[in-house]
This record gives sequence, C-alpha cells and structure tokens, in this order.
Amino acid sequence: MKKTIPVPFLLLKSTVITIFMSVCFYIPAVSQTKIYASSQTVEQVSGCGSCQVLNPQGSVGSNENDYATIVINTSALGGSITQLLGFPQMQTAPFSKIVVGLGRGKGFSLKLLGRVSIATFQGANINGDSRTIDSTSIGYNADSTRFTYTFFTTKNFDHVGIELNGGLLSLGDSLRIYYAYYQTLPTNHCTTPPPNPLAYYPLDLNTNDVSPNRFNAVNHRLAYTDNAICKIAVADTSLTNAALTMPTLPRKSEEFTIAYWTKSIHDGSSIEIIYDYWLIQQRSDNNKIATAVIYQPPVTGHHVVIPDAAAPPPNADKYYHTVLTFKNDVMSYYLNGSLRLNGDRPPKDSFEIPVMASVTLNKQYLDDLVFYDRALTDQEVATYWSSYQVPDSTGQLLSNIHPVGLTAGVKKKQSLQLYPNPTTGLIIIKTKLDPGSNLITLTDISGKEVFKINTANPVINLPSSVSSGNYILQVMTKDGKIYKEKVVIHRN
Repeated sequence: MKKTIPVPFLLLKSTVITIFMSVCFYIPAVSQTKIYASSQTVEQVSGCGSCQVLNPQGSVGSNENDYATIVINTSALGGSITQLLGFPQMQTAPFSKIVVGLGRGKGFSLKLLGRVSIATFQGANINGDSRTIDSTSIGYNADSTRFTYTFFTTKNFDHVGIELNGGLLSLGDSLRIYYAYYQTLPTNHCTTPPPNPLAYYPLDLNTNDVSPNRFNAVNHRLAYTDNAICKIAVADTSLTNAALTMPTLPRKSEEFTIAYWTKSIHDGSSIEIIYDYWLIQQRSDNNKIATAVIYQPPVTGHHVVIPDAAAPPPNADKYYHTVLTFKNDVMSYYLNGSLRLNGDRPPKDSFEIPVMASVTLNKQYLDDLVFYDRALTDQEVATYWSSYQVPDSTGQLLSNIHPVGLTAGVKKKQSLQLYPNPTTGLIIIKTKLDPGSNLITLTDISGKEVFKINTANPVINLPSSVSSGNYILQVMTKDGKIYKEKVVIHRN
C-alpha cells in the first residue's frame, strides 16, 4: 500500500554462517483512485505584475499531457506567481499522497527548479507545509523536459498551490504545470502490535516512537514511501546507506523482541539492526536472502547464533515479516509468524558498554519496527503476523542450499593471524602453517566466494576485483586443518 517515489557490516571474529532463506514478500495490491484537480485560480505577488499563466485550465483534470504555463515576462525580483489547483472536496484522510506533474518546454533547469515551491491549502489558508522542490525529490521523464514531484501529508486540504518565485530567473522563463492529483492510502493491512512495546516506530512520515516511552529516532537520509504494509514506510533509494538511530534502549531483563517488515528494492540490498550486543543482517543477492544473527560482546568477540537455509519464491518483490526473540539465553527466529530456528547465546561478558540502537538500510524498504523488553510467545508472534491479514507463501527448505561456515558440532576452526588488517589488498599470514600448498579462500559476509588460490606462500596480493568491504579469510591445510579470520579491505 505504499509506493516510493545502512552501520557497515561488522565482521565475525571466528565464524560466519550465511543463511539463504525463503521468505514471503508482499506488496499490497489495493488500487488507489487518483483524484485530479477540478478547478484553478491564479494569485500574483507585487513585483510580478506582468507574470501570467497561459492556458490555465490545461492543468485541470485527468489529461496528463495538457498543461498550463507560468511565464515570467519581466524581471520579478521579489515577486512570485501561484496557480492554486482545487480538488472536488476537502480531503480529511489520515494520510494522502499528492503528485504534481511539472515541466519546461526547452529542457530541465536547476535554476528554475530551485524557484518552485508547493504547499497545501484549506480554502485560501495555507497549511504551513510549503516545500521547495530540488533535484533529489523529483522523478524524471525520459525526455528530461517533464518530471513529477510526490509528497505526503497528514493535513486536511482542498487545494494545492504551485508557486514560481521570479527571483533572478531569465526574462521569458516558464514552468509548465501538467496536472495534480491525490490518493488516499489504504489501511486494510494496518494492525496494532502486541501490548506494551518498549519502542514502536510506525514510520508514518516521521521516525517517532509512539509508545509511552517516546524513544524517538533520528532520520539519516531515509525517504518516505507509500510502498509498504501500512500507510507510509521508510526507504533508502539513494544508495547512501540511509539509517535511523535510536537512543540506547534500556533493558529491564535478559529478554527482548525485535519485529519488522522489510522488502528489497533490487539486488544487493540490505538491512542491519543493532540492539544491545546483537547484530541482525539481511542481504539480498542473486534472488536470495542471506541472513545472519550475531552476538558481539566487547570482550569475547563475535558469535553467529542463528543459522537458516532456504530458497526464495520466484517473485522476490514482496514484503516479509521478521521477528526475533531472546529469552533464557536462546535466540528464536520467526518468519511470517512461524518459528524457523533457535540458537544458543554463548556466555555473556561481565564487562558491558551501553550500545545505541540503530537500523541501516541499503536499497531497502522498512515498515512497522517494534522493540519489546520481553520475549513474545509463539502464540503472540503468530497472532501478530495473522493480524496484518497478509497472505503467506513462505518457501520450503531446499536440501541443496546450506549454511556456509561452522555449525554446532563441527570441528572448531583454528586461529589465524593476518597483517596488515585492515589492508589495501596485501595480506601476510603470520600464523605458522603446515609446509606445502594450502587452499586459501576469501568470502564476503553473505558467504559468497570472491577469491581462491592454492599456495605455500604466506604473502597474498588480492586482485583489484575484490572491492572494499568485510571478508572472511580461510586457510585449509593438506591435513584438513582449517584456519579462519576476519579481514577488512580498504581500497584507495
């Protein structure tokens, strides 16, 4: 029902388990009716007396190819002209999406764009939500002469105003207004989470915590979108690892729950959540979702706690719901209301440092993020999932897809000393290995092999095809001994 207009990966000190999981994605399919502007008026401010709107009715109605044109005929320093487009009735829905089609006959102009602002009105009264259009907030048409501007509002409105401020624009410069319409956002997949959350972030045009605790988050470059489960969600569409950070959420006991909806935008997308000493990583690559749940205390290092293996459904362009609960030193991982796996936490450190909670998205959508300072029961998780009334199509586990790395009961990996680390590509293995050829492999955080060589030389020069990032280096000797260590690569 929503539609759009990351902390770096941490390393595993001794083991990495990559999980390919079959998830149920979901995109709401409820159609949204477009309500186009049905009337128009023009307002001028002193200093723009000879500015005008040509063909003013061209921006009214559903013909998206007809247009009105605001023309600056004289130097309008300090002056402006506004076309007010009126809708058939006052819109009072909790959330609305407004789309305005704009353009310029002789090509796109950043100078012109920076002089255009849009606001909603109730009658003649502005709602106080005026916004200036910039190049990061628009969608372009293929010919670069037209673009759309989309925004969301929680205010009542019956008009939208498009203002062109003359400023220092060239004489005769113009702005085309093709259309304006709004859509209300369906709420049939909205629900109320289980009672007494520690923090609840619906992400509906803000990152506020709506629980009584008010642990409001800070938005770092996240965009808002109506491509989500309920009303509005957040997304990283600029490939900048957008994030939201929360205060250090208190722990009242040795148990918690984290629940959220997410969907990848395209290949290579990821989400990372840090809470206390836990790191949840989910990454989409090659139509698979790789997931790791990692316990990372400051002293004893990193431990992969949750392994899982499955294949995705044919259509990966859908949302899925993840719930993680922790109680009695056991982490439980649920997918779309069903328990998938349990994992034991190693003994905790006596030394603790408060950790700020955060969520980082990379080409990913996120909706309805909830934290609890208790572990939801199996029944609560199932009821919570079913309350969204989203169809489930979780895939079956496939026998030919396996975790990569060490699982419980497998022989322990040996320690490995690497220098320098981080490195620009040169790695010296300082650990004394058995003489003879050794099989050396380098894998990324998802378990994908990126480099392999058989050599007795302890000095390795990684090829330039291995990009900057976090990796695991494994050495397997002739007699079957396995050594593993994390390595960070920083390319200049």
